[in-house]
Amino acid sequence: VADDVLDWSIGRFADLTRGTGAVPMVLGLNAVIDDVPATIPNLEAIEAAQLPLLDLFSVFPEADRPALRVAPGDDHPNLAGHQLIADRLFSKLMPLLEATIARHGQAVSALHPVQRRF
Repeated sequence: VADDVLDWSIGRFADLTRGTGAVPMVLGLNAVIDDVPATIPNLEAIEAAQLPLLDLFSVFPEADRPALRVAPGDDHPNLAGHQLIADRLFSKLMPLLEATIARHGQAVSALHPVQRRF
């Protein structure tokens, strides 16, 4: 897909999500690959849309990548790889959730299930 189409899609995603009252976020995550790009693709569009970025792009340490793949030749993460993702995602997501809760002045548990959008 062309970059200009992806850039438009990112902006549209942000607008549509905000239009529902939800807070859009972007997860920057790669497969367990050796040739990790230097930057997250379409980062300028993500920043222009003022989307919070949960940056897990380099979550897999280079030396550990072979041991984090589900199988040789398959770049999907195995159980240990998914645990790295979960741990890092939790550490990045919690401050955003806490800030959202603080802005709204109420605990998440006090919200109706339909209102639990962050």
